[in-house]
Amino acid sequence: MREHSIFPANGSAVELNNCLEEAQITCARLNTDASHRINVALSLGKFLVVATIPYFCRSTDALAGTHKQLVSCHDTRAEADAAVVACYGDGNCDESYAVLPELPPVQYVDVCAGPCGEDLPF
Repeated sequence: MREHSIFPANGSAVELNNCLEEAQITCARLNTDASHRINVALSLGKFLVVATIPYFCRSTDALAGTHKQLVSCHDTRAEADAAVVACYGDGNCDESYAVLPELPPVQYVDVCAGPCGEDLPF
């Protein structure tokens, strides 16, 4: 294993902990880079397919976090939805895919405008 000079050598962390911390920093950097590309594409009015991918430490195989990756840009949501279906293929993958921008939340109508259930026997 190589020395990790960016971490203090005070003996508080063992080498494998340093490796995991370095992987977590790399994962955060990947998210920062992807966020910039995603925000630029969203500002252009595109529909994006974005993957959320687990990032593992190369030394310990521990999960260091997840990062986003821009997979494709589309002019319509239907095209983006079709691309998500194609990305999943046989469904055997560690990644998850989503279309951005997200749909607005569903607004539910309260069918009981007043006191409800007062005449129920239970």
